[in-house]
Amino acid sequence: MELSTENIDDVTVVSLLTEVLDASNADEFKTGFASIAEESKKIILELSRVRFIDSYGCVSLLSCFRQVKGSGGDLKICRVQETVATVFELVRLDRAIDVFESREDAIKAF
Repeated sequence: MELSTENIDDVTVVSLLTEVLDASNADEFKTGFASIAEESKKIILELSRVRFIDSYGCVSLLSCFRQVKGSGGDLKICRVQETVATVFELVRLDRAIDVFESREDAIKAF
């Protein structure tokens, strides 16, 4: 799983460079994210490339959220495609993790 990181002040923006987050790569995503979460307290997941997410993908996002919160940090999500946003609404993930239209809006929310 390719993850790209960019630091903007004290915020780390993590971009998923894949079109699918599902059972086939959710564990790989969590492993890659864990090392990033050890370094940063304020993290934004940028999901603009993700076109499909299944329940495993949602659980992996929730697991990452809990990891960050457990260490005193915060996680926000931005730039979600409509199909993924629909899944977030169905499983109510958007009620657990703040979702923003842009990076700028997510950064301002910290």
